[in-house]
Amino acid sequence: MKKYILTLLVSTLAYLAHAVSMITGSFNLYGLPQEAKYSKERIALATSLIKYHDFDILATQDNLNWQTTEILKVVNYKTVGVNVEGKQPANDNFATNNIFYKPEKYLLLDKGSFWLSDTPNKKSNTWENKFPLNCNWAKFKDNASGKEFFVFNTRFSYPLKTRILASKLLVKKVKEIAKNSTFIVAGSLYTRERELDTMKALSPRFLIDTFKVAKKTYGPKGTFTNLNYNEPIENTKNYMDPRMKHDYIFVSKNVKVLKCAHLSDNINNAYPSKHLPVEAYIEF
Repeated sequence: MKKYILTLLVSTLAYLAHAVSMITGSFNLYGLPQEAKYSKERIALATSLIKYHDFDILATQDNLNWQTTEILKVVNYKTVGVNVEGKQPANDNFATNNIFYKPEKYLLLDKGSFWLSDTPNKKSNTWENKFPLNCNWAKFKDNASGKEFFVFNTRFSYPLKTRILASKLLVKKVKEIAKNSTFIVAGSLYTRERELDTMKALSPRFLIDTFKVAKKTYGPKGTFTNLNYNEPIENTKNYMDPRMKHDYIFVSKNVKVLKCAHLSDNINNAYPSKHLPVEAYIEF
């Protein structure tokens, strides 16, 4: 019995010594060229939030290049990702789904992109999308443990057909690229939990929703505020209602989710974005 307990203790200590603990975030910054004045006010709130929460890996959506530059001014990140036109560095006319990471913690091993369309390997636009949409991905190695993992970051569109097809493609690509490795999938999916066809296409047994499985959760169920501080943020039956959940962090089955939050941080009744950031403390 003593030998068994000793073996168990040694195994537990070995796991803890090599476990990767990480603060992950997903944040749609909602950058639009035509509202630059307000975007600059909002990015000040956003960078303050990002710096305070000290994300190890942060996936952002819908941000323009100048917003990326502002984040890099205040936090020691490196970033991965091409814009929806497939260009890097991106310009301020097209949005990017960036993957920010701490270079002192993680080594970038590989990266790539695919488009949410019938021809995902090149810049393309199908499925009723009004503009191209893509998913950026990166493969990292944790410097302390040597463990490798993948991060995927995407943004879906409004038509239901688009979201269903994009969900199927996302699952297919994560399986192809990450294979049996640990992965994190972040994004603004514009998909509420009651949208059953889309949620089924997302393969919930494969993509594990951190907010659903976390031991501790904090914040409203929804993540879309539409910049309206006085509007309740809860899921509703109406898809276009601003109180629905848009934003997610998914993980692979081997990842332990310690806690997850929808951060309703605001200053003087002002939000930094139409979307609330998602924050997940994970371990693998």
